[in-house]
Amino acid sequence: MNGYEYICGTAARFRKKFPDLYERKEKKPVFIDSSMLDKIEDIPDEIKAELIGKSRISRMNREDFAINTEDENGYKYYLDIDCSCYDFYKNDKLIYSVLHVDGARWNVYKANIYGDYDDLPVKSGSLNWSENLNFKLGRIDISAYESEVD
Repeated sequence: MNGYEYICGTAARFRKKFPDLYERKEKKPVFIDSSMLDKIEDIPDEIKAELIGKSRISRMNREDFAINTEDENGYKYYLDIDCSCYDFYKNDKLIYSVLHVDGARWNVYKANIYGDYDDLPVKSGSLNWSENLNFKLGRIDISAYESEVD
């Protein structure tokens, strides 16, 4: 993935083209593409959405660890995510950014009859998780693609 599929010209056009992406309000709009998490079957979709909403990822902090939430069935979910960031500029001004989730690892714990969580997870896994996390930043000047966007 190189980020060029996210070129839309303005944040408003981006919202129309990608209405399902989570948007985080910073000085400029930051959209989070967490579609890679759809491949994880151990975590229900509503829990994934809640975990992304709780995450502290941003343009400057592109990984987050131990994001957690509980469900009504006594399960506790932990998620670590790693993102790449695509910044879209026009005339040297930042228009919007897209954080694309590139890797994830997770653990699911079950509470015992006393409400305590066991030491070992009942489900765990990783997807495209790199032990060597690095900052993946792409700056794309959309001025060069103005005719394609309009």
